[in-house]
Amino acid sequence: MSSPKPFELHQQDDIAVVRVNEAKMAYATLESLQRDLAARIDEGVRKMVVNLAPVAFVDSFGIGVIVVTARKMSQVGGRLKLCGVGERVRMSLTITRLDRTLDIAGDEAEAVRSLSGPA
Repeated sequence: MSSPKPFELHQQDDIAVVRVNEAKMAYATLESLQRDLAARIDEGVRKMVVNLAPVAFVDSFGIGVIVVTARKMSQVGGRLKLCGVGERVRMSLTITRLDRTLDIAGDEAEAVRSLSGPA
C-alpha cells in the first residue's frame, strides 16, 4: 500500500488548488512543492488556493515557501489564498506577522468562491 502524496495539485476552472496532505509542512516535502507552485505560476496560473487543513506544524522553510509563492503571484498580478489554517499554523503566521499580509479564508470552498471571476 503506497502512502498518499505529500500534496495534490488540481485545477478548478481558472484556479489552481493545492491540498497539502501532511501534518508537518517541513523541508523534506517542501522542495518539490515550491518547484511545482513556481512552475504553475510560470505556466500562467494567476489564482491559487493552498489548503493547509491537515497541517499542524509548519517550519521556517514552509513559511518561506508560502511567502515566496505569495510574492511571485503578486509580481505577476495574481492572487494567492490560504485556507484551512489551523491554530498552530495561524500562531506561526501571527508571530511572523504574515497573518496581516497573507490572504486567509476559512475553508477551501470560501477561498475558491472569493477568487472566482476576473483576476
